[in-house]
Amino acid sequence: FKNQVKDIKEAPEKYMKDQLTFLKSDRDMLFKQVNELEMKLEKVQEEEKLKLYKSIQDKEAKIKELTSALGGLQGQQEIFDEKSNMKDQLLNNSLEQIKKFEVLYYCLLYTSPSPRDRQK
Repeated sequence: FKNQVKDIKEAPEKYMKDQLTFLKSDRDMLFKQVNELEMKLEKVQEEEKLKLYKSIQDKEAKIKELTSALGGLQGQQEIFDEKSNMKDQLLNNSLEQIKKFEVLYYCLLYTSPSPRDRQK
């Protein structure tokens, strides 16, 4: 400490110049560190943006895939419904035909002569 006081007294301008140089070098080093940190931050932000963009693309692809599959399922459901309707119509038509046949069968049964009627 005594040496510093002696240096200041003997050459105050040189001491001030040395201190100023020291402070400037500290300032320059700090600026350099801040710049490096800013560059690292930008890199991290860019990487995060890319990850987010990739995630969004993956989700959009999954949505398209699911939408396509859903469209296919809806088409299959429509085909199933159509087949079901056709089966119902066929069943109804068949039941109507059976009912007509029953009426015709009973009519024929009652109008046909019995073997006893033929013997008389």
